Amino acid sequence: MNFVERHISRKFEVFIDNLPSAASDELRLYAANLRKRTAADAKVSKRRPFWINLPYWLIKNEIPFSSRNRKMIKDFAWAQYSLFLAVRMHDDLFDRQADWKNLIYTGDSLIIEAEKIFMKYFAASDLFWKNYYLLVETTINSILKVDRLQQSDRTSLTVLYDNYAGVCSIFKIGALAVCVKMNLMRRYKKISKAADNLAVIGHLIDDFYDIDEDLMNKRYNSAYHLVRKNRHNVKKGVTKENIGLYIDELNRQIKSCALALRGLNITELDEYLELFKKYSYDIDKRGCSMLDLGTIM
Repeated sequence: MNFVERHISRKFEVFIDNLPSAASDELRLYAANLRKRTAADAKVSKRRPFWINLPYWLIKNEIPFSSRNRKMIKDFAWAQYSLFLAVRMHDDLFDRQADWKNLIYTGDSLIIEAEKIFMKYFAASDLFWKNYYLLVETTINSILKVDRLQQSDRTSLTVLYDNYAGVCSIFKIGALAVCVKMNLMRRYKKISKAADNLAVIGHLIDDFYDIDEDLMNKRYNSAYHLVRKNRHNVKKGVTKENIGLYIDELNRQIKSCALALRGLNITELDEYLELFKKYSYDIDKRGCSMLDLGTIM
């Protein structure tokens, strides 16, 4: 755990302690449940999400690191994490994966917490705020759109991918803050594109592992659409041809991401891409034995 992650852990405890007791108890239960679900979903690696450390990676590769920059990075990281947790809470309540009523207000409090931090660094008229609200709005709208899109088995994959990227727009805010504050906006467009690619790849991988559960709930995710295209006979179940179409698409997205990362010179993001390649290899080698889709296509 680096200094960014330690700071987030400390600030989270302070935030919990300052909540009313009922809300504090519910947030602790929710956080424990979220850690359990996240651990269960970590099929290949326990590595932290890239967006937690992206503000730090950006600045350390561009500017001599100072104690002042260190404080700013810690602030931006905690604000970014607060936004993530707020959206995750609302999403889980929407999906009925959580039913603690105080989480609605706790999520709102986390958004206020994040905005208070950013207000210390950016004036109301600053470029940051226009982009900030756009990213938050995109995430909220995309969550609702993905919910609707996954209710149909005729959804366009391109539209689904666009909204997968949109769901994760909020994860760019920490990087945006660094780029605006440190005059690095020339890099933001490429960073934004790379983050979109990483989001789509992450959703593709999650969808493969979640296809059984999603279909039980009448949800048609991207993996379903990809496997379904090559399915000619329901009784055959999943074939190498089915998995091959999915792997081809996953690898196409990985190549697109590699192009987006070119020139950024952020080694840690390159390592994330290597991790996704391992997912692809693992699914390619064991795909047919990992799933039993014979009764759901």
